[in-house]
Amino acid sequence: MHTVREFDFEKDQERFFNRIVWIENSCYRFPWARQVIQENLEPSPVRKCFLLLEDDSLSGISFYDTVLDEASLNKLSIIPERQGHGLGGILLREGMRILREKYGVARFFLDVRESNVPARRLYVSQGFTECGIRKNYYHAPQGYENAILMERIFPDEHD
Repeated sequence: MHTVREFDFEKDQERFFNRIVWIENSCYRFPWARQVIQENLEPSPVRKCFLLLEDDSLSGISFYDTVLDEASLNKLSIIPERQGHGLGGILLREGMRILREKYGVARFFLDVRESNVPARRLYVSQGFTECGIRKNYYHAPQGYENAILMERIFPDEHD
């Protein structure tokens, strides 16, 4: 069974912090430092974090920054052995749903490595469209790589 819920610092910090660091280091060639992860998990009116649990085991995590009715997806990670099984879509969809319902977010933004074709396919499948490029944005093994900017705007449900 899959459950997506908001990270609860008091309840989840001790239980999941080391697993979150492990996921970060397993998924990325240039991972966030432990301190950056810690800062993104601390309670904040702006930062939001969502956990994907499979039978109470942490399989994925996503981080957002929110401002008014906008959110930027900063990171979406699924443990390597569960990638390609639809979990990224579940985590993305449910995170956006919670942000829309609980915080009134209507516009979502993200950037993704140009070379990350599976992630780009995931985002398109969830309604994101490309809206720009950041040249030489990401560190890469041979220098830098472009970031593809993407957005999804939900219609105003009160119209």
